[in-house]
Amino acid sequence: MFRILDRYLFFEFLKILVFSTLASISISIIVDLIEKIDTFLDHDALFTDVVLYYTYNVPYVAVLTLPAATLIATIFTIGQTVRNNELTAMKACGISLYRVFTPLFAAGLLVSVAAFLFGEFMVPDTNILRDDLYNREIVKRIKTEKGLKNMLVYKGEYGTIYSIDQYDIGKKSMEGVVIHRKTDTGDLVYRLDAAAADWEDGIWDFKSGYLRYFRNNRGYITMRFDQLRNRHFRETPEDFQEKQRKPYEMGYAELGKYIERMERSGKDTHKDMVHKAFKISFPFANLIIVLFGASLASTTRSSGGAVGLGLSLFIFMLFWGLIHVTKALGESGVLPPNPAAWLTNSIFCGCGLFLLFKARK
Repeated sequence: MFRILDRYLFFEFLKILVFSTLASISISIIVDLIEKIDTFLDHDALFTDVVLYYTYNVPYVAVLTLPAATLIATIFTIGQTVRNNELTAMKACGISLYRVFTPLFAAGLLVSVAAFLFGEFMVPDTNILRDDLYNREIVKRIKTEKGLKNMLVYKGEYGTIYSIDQYDIGKKSMEGVVIHRKTDTGDLVYRLDAAAADWEDGIWDFKSGYLRYFRNNRGYITMRFDQLRNRHFRETPEDFQEKQRKPYEMGYAELGKYIERMERSGKDTHKDMVHKAFKISFPFANLIIVLFGASLASTTRSSGGAVGLGLSLFIFMLFWGLIHVTKALGESGVLPPNPAAWLTNSIFCGCGLFLLFKARK
């Protein structure tokens, strides 16, 4: 009996989830199209480019609106069992409310994991393709980013500091290089002076310079070189570039590596750490939404379609508003990154557990 019940609730939930997700994506695209229609017309954008633009935008919108679709699916699934007195019959058979909700919790966990993987491996790439298409083909915006950086200073690993007269981003080469490393007490360990350096085969190839090793303020040893290849210099060309991608164009792992590079260079990474924390908390909000929605729907007697839809939209707007508030508090430094990312989930989880314990089992 339990297997039949689990399959019934699980597939009812998925069926409504697919429909509500498609509806959410369609509404979002229509709203965005209305906002951008003048831009498309003013720039004589091709119909195929517009279609491709929104095709690339679908994964991002799907992940963004998935909590709303999950909430609608949960409330409609449980609401249907309430209207048909199926929930009452299940309780009369001795099945607890916790057991009834088990397949929905499993589905919510599955949706959360899928949303995270989708956001990690697909959304960043499609966001880049979408923005590139919009700038290059639709609004004909030509990139003016310079390929040279002058007087660059970068803090690397283990106290290493790079001073570079000129760095060529495209060629991955540098001129006028000075690299020195100090201990935690400020003692100089070594200094490298090179006329130039090129990135070849995953290693820096320094040209024409000197390498000095210092011996605890007792002088130093000088080595002159025409070419020096040393794998101890672990910084890569990407480390010397300005931020190339926005947080929504990077996955959790890539954003984490970017934050590490920026911290080594002495830059403030607080906002990026907030975005990184939300890349975990937002996908798993789907599981919290299932808990809250199922608990609420089981206690609501007026669970008609219009009531369920209205209730879902109201709760999601409340959830979305809290997400924006806590994110702003995190970015401004009022809240640390992780509390800012998980506060809304914690509030809805607490409310869901309260409703669940209060419901008739």
